[in-house]
Amino acid sequence: MTKKKEEFYWPLGLLGYGQEISDLYPEEARLLGAITILWNHHENALRGLFVRMFESGRKTYCEAIWDR
Repeated sequence: MTKKKEEFYWPLGLLGYGQEISDLYPEEARLLGAITILWNHHENALRGLFVRMFESGRKTYCEAIWDR
């Protein structure tokens, strides 16, 4: 007996279910992974711009402000 997509329940925060999602929705999972990687890349670039904008000698302090 095969379960339909509508019968699956994925509780939030349970990482073990990631494989089932990528098995059922491989293209969507791949695209979300690419978006996540690109988002992180751009966020790191913006962090660098934020630090340079302050021109402070306390780089780690500026980075902590951005991270907050």
